[in-house]
Amino acid sequence: MKIYKITIVVFALILSLTSCEEKKVAKKETKEVAKIEKPALTVKSTENKIIRESHRGESLNFPENTMAAYKEAVRLGTDRIELDVNITADGVLVIMHDKTLDRTTNGKGKVTETKYAVIEKLEAGSWKDAKFKNEHVPTLEQVFEFAKKNNVMLNLDLKEEATAIPMAKLAQKMDMVDNIIITGKIPQSVKDIRSVDPSITMFYEIEKEDVLKDPIKQVKDIRNANVPGCLLDFKGLSATFIKECKKHGIAISVYGIETEKDMITVINKGVDAVMVDDVALLNKVTKK
Repeated sequence: MKIYKITIVVFALILSLTSCEEKKVAKKETKEVAKIEKPALTVKSTENKIIRESHRGESLNFPENTMAAYKEAVRLGTDRIELDVNITADGVLVIMHDKTLDRTTNGKGKVTETKYAVIEKLEAGSWKDAKFKNEHVPTLEQVFEFAKKNNVMLNLDLKEEATAIPMAKLAQKMDMVDNIIITGKIPQSVKDIRSVDPSITMFYEIEKEDVLKDPIKQVKDIRNANVPGCLLDFKGLSATFIKECKKHGIAISVYGIETEKDMITVINKGVDAVMVDDVALLNKVTKK
């Protein structure tokens, strides 16, 4: 009888240990399943119609505002290329973001005080990498020809108000009116641009601080300028601003986005266009 009781106790102990071990395994498996099943951060719609815009061309790995950067952006399938339009001392429209030549070329001085004959000889790629030493400062006419050949839209960022009328005239002359939007110096230049061609599309450029401070006022300003869209730093987006823009049919284009997480976030908020330096990463996010 004593041996029988000991056997029962040992058997019970074995069952208890087995049960504890099974519970541990089950708990571990539950955690692993939960970890696997946690949804990844993704774009909500599989039929996303976001406009993918390359900032100064594919400027992450190529020298900004050069034909090399534009060609790479097209190769990656960008929908629209953003570029900066400036004007030389003798009235030639060139693509240059800064007021001076110093940062992105081997020249010096203000763009508006330098003649095109000087600028066209400058080298505009080595600052990024020696392999781009043969890149030069493009003219707007050259970029228009490139865009027409490759069927890509352009976002022209005006750096000088004096650029507005000659740029609008060139777009009209080269039959590019329907393939551009104009940002920068808007609304300041709206009247000048419409005096050339009232059908040219313009986006109101607004500061994120102003949007965060009073989103309703900013939407009213956009409406009063009678333009179809706006451009702002994505950090200035708010639920109220987006709601008001949607209510009034105002397109929202954002810039300043560098990470995959931020790209997904702004797309899911319902913006219409995303401007990035890294088109390849945006393609990954939108599965293009």
